Amino acid sequence: MRGSLTVVSFGILLIVAGSLPALAEMGPPVPAEKKIIGWATDRIEGKHFPEVIGQLERFPVDGVVISVCRDDWELSKRGRYPWFGGRRHTLDDFKKTIAGLKATHFCRLTDNFIDFQTTARGVTTEAESNVDWFDPSWSVIAENGAIAARIAREAGFKGLFMDVEPYSGALGPWRYPFDYTSYAKYSREARRTPRSFDECVAQVRQRGREFMEAVTAVYPDITIVMIPDTGWAAGPLVRAFVEGMLERIGAATLVDGMEQAYPYVIYQQFFDLKNAVKTGRASSPLYDRVEYGFGLWIDVGANRDGFVWYADPQEWDKNYRSPTRFEHALYNALTVTDRYVWLYAYSAFRSTIWWGPDYGHGEGWGRDLPDAYLEALRNCRKPHDLNWQPKTQRVFVSFDDAILVEGDHITPDAMNLLRNPGFESWSAAEQPPDGWLLVGRAPVVVQEETSPQSGHYSATLTTQPGQFGHVSLDQSFPAAFLAGKTITLGAWVKSNAPGVGDLQILDRANQSEASNTSEPHPGDDIWRFLTVTRSIRNNAVGNVLIRLKAVVPIIPQEQ
Repeated sequence: MRGSLTVVSFGILLIVAGSLPALAEMGPPVPAEKKIIGWATDRIEGKHFPEVIGQLERFPVDGVVISVCRDDWELSKRGRYPWFGGRRHTLDDFKKTIAGLKATHFCRLTDNFIDFQTTARGVTTEAESNVDWFDPSWSVIAENGAIAARIAREAGFKGLFMDVEPYSGALGPWRYPFDYTSYAKYSREARRTPRSFDECVAQVRQRGREFMEAVTAVYPDITIVMIPDTGWAAGPLVRAFVEGMLERIGAATLVDGMEQAYPYVIYQQFFDLKNAVKTGRASSPLYDRVEYGFGLWIDVGANRDGFVWYADPQEWDKNYRSPTRFEHALYNALTVTDRYVWLYAYSAFRSTIWWGPDYGHGEGWGRDLPDAYLEALRNCRKPHDLNWQPKTQRVFVSFDDAILVEGDHITPDAMNLLRNPGFESWSAAEQPPDGWLLVGRAPVVVQEETSPQSGHYSATLTTQPGQFGHVSLDQSFPAAFLAGKTITLGAWVKSNAPGVGDLQILDRANQSEASNTSEPHPGDDIWRFLTVTRSIRNNAVGNVLIRLKAVVPIIPQEQ
């Protein structure tokens, strides 16, 4: 029927208009065994714990993640400590930290962890960087893991907070230790023949066994939280390492940190994520030993991709996480988690949460953390409505009559290289328009027939309710077809949010992706024709990507 609005996302049909509100369903209080852990870009260094423990104990969390460094390592200058690097450690290298931790009396903070990153950042020589998985001296990594575990045990900590995300700042072919593609690239650049992918998977799994054996030998019932996840999204080499660890887990516990929950708020989001991951692993009994937790980004999106943080209490409802939304997100995550919810803070609260004096922020620890957010932490264990949802403005970006031509401008008689450029062909309601690929975080595509620019339909992009992220409709062309040519992409665009909705052309060469992007739509809900031109590099490889995209923000409304 003309004028209807059908929203399609991953085969789920949602009727937006006229839906009835869900009835309240109060969940149970959160039991004491569920814990909240503080983790942020600014970690406290272990030797400073005696100085800050009084302040930390007033903060309503159950534990923190600390940085442990050798006594000769300057955290403020060199960054995170390279546990996965080739330098061998002994307990004597950490005398100040161990003494500081032993001198600290913990009351509220019962579940603390040591930050254990697998990218050896801040090193100055390749010998200190990540060790080749096939190197006979790789055992130094397992031994360093045992040192970290020993410090955790002596400090009364639960264990290690293991970050397998790749970061810049390391050296050598395995500078990103779980990325086979980068390993192969850097090996070839060093005139070395990379080992096969299958060889690497088998070797990494063996190293997982060795690592876990070394760690549990000194701390048998250690808990290891792994972020961003245990390999279901982080990749096959992470998965191989985890499966090796699980084969030697003994009395230890491995927790999947599920960083993918960073922006989640409603109960169903947490429930669906955990259920999907567990269901996908049901065929392997190894994963029966894995617990599942969630990461929550307090100031999610602030100062990135156009999102801002509103510090004025009168504007807190404009934040992605107002105190109310933060409290509900905490409750929902705690209700679903097996044990842990960990909090990440980056920009808005930087210099205010969990930071150490050596990190260069000066005095005033914790002074700017709003009381309303502290109250959310204190109240999040009380019964809450499981069907609660935040009130937000939905952002929609529509596209119609797209055109891609050779040359630096579009003429009336130019040949259109795009397939289904007017979005008139839709093979199934559950799919994006024919010839286009829907990608992004929680993407939703709408077959809009109410007010197209021309023809019967336009294609509208948004995200699932309550979520933000990059979403796009893509077409790709072989790089060999367009290499060395100048091309122009144009399309009619309509958006109801300022600065949201644009066009992009991307190519890949020299192991890097580069792009040109059009001016964004002004957000006045009027059809406007946007264009972007790019000269494709002569050495472009793979595919050239044509993208109609939107960086969809969350625009909260009053609760």
